[in-house]
Amino acid sequence: AGGITITLPASPSAGDYVVVKDGTGAAATTTFSVARNGSNIASSATDLVFDKNFAEIVMTYIDGTIGWSV
Repeated sequence: AGGITITLPASPSAGDYVVVKDGTGAAATTTFSVARNGSNIASSATDLVFDKNFAEIVMTYIDGTIGWSV
């Protein structure tokens, strides 16, 4: 019940990556928010909502403009 927030690193370097996976199949009912922590996500200054059951995403830090690529 309730949401979960995963916060990305504050000072990432190019090539850093983070894997987010819903191993329990609860993402659709317990939404995961990926907080960008100052960096863009796919060139957007918004947090990412992860709401697909059993899905997995790999986020790789590219640069200050793109930020984290999904």
